[in-house]
Amino acid sequence: WPQPGRRGPLPAAVCRRGADFSFARLHRPAEVMMVHCAGCERPILDRFLLNVLDRAWHIKCVQCCECKCNLTEKCFSREGKLYCKNDFFR
Repeated sequence: WPQPGRRGPLPAAVCRRGADFSFARLHRPAEVMMVHCAGCERPILDRFLLNVLDRAWHIKCVQCCECKCNLTEKCFSREGKLYCKNDFFR
């Protein structure tokens, strides 16, 4: 995961079903609307956000909807919900 002061390429993960799972550096001019997290619905004030299923997420909110484990490498989706590999194939 991104660390303060780190430069260079950011780590990325893969999400099944054609969903993008990528880091984005958040540039927010004052006049732009606040971006809200798809997981917790709170504003994203962090320096980094994740784009998963074409929605913005806090890094800590990208977790399996069943077991709540953090999804750091791969994620799977069904009906707009995120799953870890074990819960997706249950």
